[in-house]
Amino acid sequence: MKIVDAHSHAYDYSKNELEKLEKDFIIISVSEDYSTSKKSIELSKIYRNIIPVVGIHPWIPHRINVKDELRKIEELIKRTSIKIIGEIGLDKTRFRKTLDVQLKVFEELLKTAADYDLAVNIHSAGTAGKIFQLLLKYDIKKAYFHWYTGSIPLMKQIESVGYFIGINVVFEDSKNNFEAAKNVNLRNVLFESDGPYKTRGIRLSTFMLKNTIEKFAELRGIKPEKAIKISYKNLMRYLK
Repeated sequence: MKIVDAHSHAYDYSKNELEKLEKDFIIISVSEDYSTSKKSIELSKIYRNIIPVVGIHPWIPHRINVKDELRKIEELIKRTSIKIIGEIGLDKTRFRKTLDVQLKVFEELLKTAADYDLAVNIHSAGTAGKIFQLLLKYDIKKAYFHWYTGSIPLMKQIESVGYFIGINVVFEDSKNNFEAAKNVNLRNVLFESDGPYKTRGIRLSTFMLKNTIEKFAELRGIKPEKAIKISYKNLMRYLK
């Protein structure tokens, strides 16, 4: 069974890396804007293990023509078989000053997700509670909180409506994500790399997931094979 990477920027991997990943991994390739959304779609035509995702990252809105970008993203959705919008959300840890325009874009994309019955792949840095409220407001059926760093009580509320929680490849070095790993309901867990993003001198990678899942399995007292099977089943429910 292939290992699921629920959040990766596949267009930033080299051709050599993508070819090596094709055999053993299923990759959800999130996007940052219209340009990278097109790249994700094109990659999915070459590599059968890539699931393309379109969206506008919360770090981007203040640098783009928002109205035009939203229109082009919706056009992509109309003419393709996209099942997920992402990476979308809010970030008040790095871009607090742009929260107003972030919120505008996020809500427009949630409306689009609701209109087309699509899942969402969420960036929630310092904003998980606000985002959870908005997901309920727009009646979003399927959501994945990438690299979850919110509180455990909030996580339990998120799980209660069937949304999914992301455990990153560096969860042991991320205090809140480690707490999430210890407490997440196995029916709601997905694993991710966020690769090939760099953080604290580490280049995150889909290739790291096997070791990550082994560490998670040890933490939760289950076999790695079971964790892989669980995440695959959870992915199927996320995409259904």
